[in-house]
Amino acid sequence: MGPIAPVREFIRREWLLSLAVAAFLMTSLAARTLPRPDIHELEILVLLAALFTAVRGLEACGSLAAVAGSVGNGRTAGWGLVAAAYFLSMIVTNDAALVVICPLTLASGFRHPDRVIILEALAANAGSAMTPMGNPQNLYLYWHYAVPPLRFMAEIAPLGLVFLPVLLAAGWWAAAGRTGDRTGRPPTRVDQPRAWAWLVLLTLAVLVVLHLLPLWTIVAVFAFGLIAHRASLRIDYALLATFIFLFGSSANLETLAGSHLGPDTPVFLYSALTSQVMSNVPAATLFARFTSDWRDLLWGVSVGGFGSLPASVANLIAYRAFVATVDGGRARRFTATFIAAGAAAFGLGCAVFALIRVVRPH
Repeated sequence: MGPIAPVREFIRREWLLSLAVAAFLMTSLAARTLPRPDIHELEILVLLAALFTAVRGLEACGSLAAVAGSVGNGRTAGWGLVAAAYFLSMIVTNDAALVVICPLTLASGFRHPDRVIILEALAANAGSAMTPMGNPQNLYLYWHYAVPPLRFMAEIAPLGLVFLPVLLAAGWWAAAGRTGDRTGRPPTRVDQPRAWAWLVLLTLAVLVVLHLLPLWTIVAVFAFGLIAHRASLRIDYALLATFIFLFGSSANLETLAGSHLGPDTPVFLYSALTSQVMSNVPAATLFARFTSDWRDLLWGVSVGGFGSLPASVANLIAYRAFVATVDGGRARRFTATFIAAGAAAFGLGCAVFALIRVVRPH
């Protein structure tokens, strides 16, 4: 294999972290300085780690699989799994929801599992946009701009509410011709005591996110994981590291380019299109440094999660789950269908944003 092969594999697997590291190094060299740590960004990292730990604990207990696996049989399973991706992503983040639901979909006997998985990815992006803790970029924007939680959710709610009936109807259609069901499969075993403990701790973490509890109470999440359930500590550390380098790159760009975008700058368009290339997580951290227009930025990175494969980490999780099980020809067809569906969702999201700004301008 050679010494370069492990490096290539790491870059392929952790492309977002690799991009963040490269951006940090280049911007630090250009700025000729290293950014200073920001206390608010450190708080965001702690909150993300706590949410990831609590969700990983629930997953390790079998709770998430039990929820996703109880969506019914027959054609109801199609829209049930799509609905599960939508609603679970509001609480446990879109990537965690898909990590659980996509394997269940592949084992559920659909004649066209590719269609269902694509809809689940769209549902996870739409549902996670609805809450401050639904995805990393939402948590960042919510904490960065100190937006009241109800105002935050009211602003982006039209996007999720428009997508929900469309996705449920499409999920019913996608389940046509199902070749099997799960009635013969044993039910998912759930570690009830730990599951209840993690549910309480996840609730605690959400209350901290909503500023209803002080930040220090989040220590309980890590303490329980360390003492009683080490499996919960196997979280996505690469994504946390990605945020560290993205924060640094954004600070360097602020030093290099100034600190504000003009009032006439189309923040929605810029952030939505930037997300197509570099993912909506770095797009959120980048543009938040330059604009006070949190509403258009929230819409931009939420709609920007649709479209290309790298536009959202959730897209890549769903994509990898399916292509790992098929040959090259089916993978290419799936890729084309995924991108086409994402482009249609991107267009629908832009239309909803345009309509909202006509009805409810700044």
